[in-house]
Amino acid sequence: MFDFVEEELSLRNISCFKNHELSLILWSFAASGHFSADLFKLCQEEILSRDLSLFKADELSQLVWAFGRSTFSSSDFFSRIEKEVLCKVSIFSDNDLCFILHGFGQASAGTRKLFEQLEREVLHRNIPENKPELIPELALAFSKCSSYEALLIFDAMEKVLKVNGPSLYTDHKLQGMSTAFSKVGKELPFAAEYKKESDTV
Repeated sequence: MFDFVEEELSLRNISCFKNHELSLILWSFAASGHFSADLFKLCQEEILSRDLSLFKADELSQLVWAFGRSTFSSSDFFSRIEKEVLCKVSIFSDNDLCFILHGFGQASAGTRKLFEQLEREVLHRNIPENKPELIPELALAFSKCSSYEALLIFDAMEKVLKVNGPSLYTDHKLQGMSTAFSKVGKELPFAAEYKKESDTV
C-alpha cells in the first residue's frame, strides 16, 4: 500500500499539500517502518521552504518523530525545527512532548537548552505522576539525550514507580525502562524484584 501511495505522491506537486497533510503522511510512513529516502528528502526540502511558525503543535511533533525514526534528516532541519519547538513548548500535548523527545533523541539532535526546557515542562505538568503510562516513553526518550543528562526527571519517575510498582507495565516496557535508567546511572526501583520474577518464569 505504501509503495502505491509513494508512487501517487511522486506524480503530484508536493508543494500542493497542506502542512497537516505532509506531517500525517510522513508520520504514517515512519509508523509503518516504510522509509523512502526520496520521499523524506523531498518533503524535508518542502517543509524547510515554508514558514515553520505556521505549523501547529501536533504537526511539528509528528514531523520530529517521523524524521527522528528515519535517517534522512539534516542537522539544519532539526536546528530549525528546534527553534519552533522552543516557542511552542507550553502548548504541546503530553503525548506530543513524548513524540518530540523521542524524535530528537533518536536523531541524536537537539541542544542542551531544548532538553532542559522540555524537562522543565514535563516536571511542571507532573506528567510522571499524572500519566504514569507515559513513563516508559519518557525514560526511553530522555535516556537518549546525548547533550543533556535529565536526572531531575528520572528522580521524579523513580518516586512514582516506587509507589505504583511494576503492575502497570508489560515485560517489554519494564525491560526498556531498566535499560533507560541504567544509561543515566540509575536502577529501576523494582529491578531486583522484576529480575527475580523473570528468572522464575
